[in-house]
Amino acid sequence: MLSRGDVAIIKAEVDRLEKVRKECTDSGIQERIDVWIEEQKRKLVAGKNSKQPTT
Repeated sequence: MLSRGDVAIIKAEVDRLEKVRKECTDSGIQERIDVWIEEQKRKLVAGKNSKQPTT
């Protein structure tokens, strides 16, 4: 499970990438940025779906 700090970092990265994508005019770079955004979003989903290990 992701910590609150990890979630905040990933969300900030997604926001940053989305801003960069809007400013970019190169379609090839936009596609690569889209991949990075999706990777970060998958991390969030995977982190929310995983359970903390019990001790």
